[in-house]
Amino acid sequence: MARTLWLFSRNDCPLCEEAEALATALGISYEYRDISTDVDLLEKYRNRIPVFFDPESGNEHGAPIDPKVLTDLAR
Repeated sequence: MARTLWLFSRNDCPLCEEAEALATALGISYEYRDISTDVDLLEKYRNRIPVFFDPESGNEHGAPIDPKVLTDLAR
């Protein structure tokens, strides 16, 4: 069963928009998490977004986003 990933991102992030488009094209389910609304997330991911995170396993994959790695993460 495919997992729903979290996408750590923020508004006005071109790389994040590309990551969203890739996930959508691959049929990967994700929930957008705006790091600018959470101090802890902002501290951790400020210079690393976009990052896809699997809340079940704790694994993550950040830029540059590799389609194969992203697909494996979502499985």
